Amino acid sequence: MEDKEVAQYGERVDEVYTLAQKEAMARAVFFGSAGLCGNFAMLAVLWHGGHLLDAGIISVGDITAFLLYTVYVGTSITGLASFQAELMKGLGASTRMWEILDAVPPPQQDGIRLDSVQGKVTFKGVAFKYPTRPEAEVLTDVSLNLEPGTVQAIVGASGSGKSTLGSLLLRLYDTDAGTIELDGVDVRDLDAYWLRDEVVGIVSQEPTLFSGTVAENIAYSRADTPLEDIQRAAQAANAATFIEGMPEGYNTMVGERGMALSGGQRQRIAVARALLKDPKVLVLDEATSALDAESEHLVQEALERLMVGRTVIVIAHRLSTIQSAHSIAVLHEGKIGEIGSYEELAAKDGGLFRRIRDIQHGQYKYLEAATPNENTLR
Repeated sequence: MEDKEVAQYGERVDEVYTLAQKEAMARAVFFGSAGLCGNFAMLAVLWHGGHLLDAGIISVGDITAFLLYTVYVGTSITGLASFQAELMKGLGASTRMWEILDAVPPPQQDGIRLDSVQGKVTFKGVAFKYPTRPEAEVLTDVSLNLEPGTVQAIVGASGSGKSTLGSLLLRLYDTDAGTIELDGVDVRDLDAYWLRDEVVGIVSQEPTLFSGTVAENIAYSRADTPLEDIQRAAQAANAATFIEGMPEGYNTMVGERGMALSGGQRQRIAVARALLKDPKVLVLDEATSALDAESEHLVQEALERLMVGRTVIVIAHRLSTIQSAHSIAVLHEGKIGEIGSYEELAAKDGGLFRRIRDIQHGQYKYLEAATPNENTLR
């Protein structure tokens, strides 16, 4: 589709060029006409004023004053037209800026900072709609109770609201109804910067790496960390081998968004960053879903080390990553459809989790349909 895209881009460039031509022509006609009229006005004043001066009706001072009036009026009219055009451009360009300035963000740094964090997380009747899609309810009356040091897995179809729970815990958004509590305190009453910096860590499907060295990315949340601590975190994250195999080791540049690294390498650096941060609550958002089998094994080993002694929310599609979870919640259409241990949910005939497990294990069978060449998925 390269030729098609080039052609479409060319059409848009031609449109902009045509508009620029029209604008240039309009400005040339306007300012040329305004300048011509101004000069004709001055000539008219000189011609008529000369006759009046010759007849002794006016003085040299009078004709000079009229000439100055003519220049000032002409210049002002020209400037007024130019000001109108610039004003319209400014109003158009500032519309989005005013929307941002008028937005009132929730208080971020005026909240509570707990002296000690146990890591108990409670979702009570949480309901939420994204501000950009107020007609679509993402979560409806979701309640979960995570005891300190336990692993809560959350599974479900895409779009069921799994990742939204992590965003709400981090206070990237606030709930429309219900509450999310940390050690019995509503997260909306907590200092959001403290919550994100000291308490909650996240490893996502597409980890955020910055254009810098490997060491800078691992120590991103702890900038003054000694290299020895960075190396220990990388070792625990199964990242030390590939990092030390690079020509510049920990000083290797990862490129914009970490594009110089593979997906598994980026994930392991993200795990090392989380290990170095040492959060009390950890959110694993599809941390291994986009990896090959070998990379998944290495990342999973690192995640198991990372999960020890923390309250963990595991958002996953692959069931291999959640078998050891203390509890599994199945989100269905924004609600908790089922909750229980892996064994309990897998044993429930016709259950949501059982269906997901059977699909992943290839236990749904194809049956012959009316036409021999057609199959239907049962």
